[in-house]
Amino acid sequence: MLVLPVCSADAGAAEQTAAVMGRRFSVHLGRALNPRLCFNSRSQVVAEPLLEELCSLGLSRFKLLGVTGHDLTADGSSYVFGLAELGGRAALLSTFRLRCAEHERFMLRLLKEALHELGHTFGLKHCTQSCVMRFSAEVHEVDAKPACFCSSCASSLTRFQSLAGRI
Repeated sequence: MLVLPVCSADAGAAEQTAAVMGRRFSVHLGRALNPRLCFNSRSQVVAEPLLEELCSLGLSRFKLLGVTGHDLTADGSSYVFGLAELGGRAALLSTFRLRCAEHERFMLRLLKEALHELGHTFGLKHCTQSCVMRFSAEVHEVDAKPACFCSSCASSLTRFQSLAGRI
């Protein structure tokens, strides 16, 4: 797996995300935002073209997690914490609305949202249980959910890893 910041200014956030996520990640630095990517009237990055840009990198052996400090919007939402290809290989994570003065809380938010977006790349949908896959519209909802998968989502992940090991 790979953590790929989409802007070199976000290298610290990408390194923090990789540290929180553990040993299966490496950090690739220095990727700049493509100037043709869309910004809306509120200076937010439209996430869908950015996700397409990640997918075009050709790193097919890896799940990609783009980390940016830009505020993201997607699908007409006022903002999103991240976006992922359901069952695909790429996801985005924005640190913009996750930041807070308390470093440990910020790191826990990063972990939860990184797990959440990567969970989507493994085919997991939003969950209604006490689970990291629970949808969060507000940052207080990120704070309230656990930093782990419920037993049902964990079982789905285990099945996927088992199948991937046979390929």
